Amino acid sequence: MPNNQIGAETLTSAATTIGPTSATVAGKAHRAIFQVVGQPVRFRADGTAPTSTTGVTLQPGDTLEFMGPDKYDAIIRNILFILDSSTSTNGTIECAYFD
Repeated sequence: MPNNQIGAETLTSAATTIGPTSATVAGKAHRAIFQVVGQPVRFRADGTAPTSTTGVTLQPGDTLEFMGPDKYDAIIRNILFILDSSTSTNGTIECAYFD
């Protein structure tokens, strides 16, 4: 199971949804780590966009990992984040991608 880091990016979470840059993950990223910085966010990974009041909440400092022996290509391609309704200040999500 290779786990070489193949990319990284910082996503800015605001009032509109955002996900990994397709050029960064397309066909290459099978595993990922996402860390929330600054403000709470919500996410969904089923192809449906979260809203500021729906989806799974992650707090600043929380880490979401898809790192097991399985490949998580679809989750990584479909995951979307949005700023939680409890704040209006943009936050960030630090992303690391692995083969």
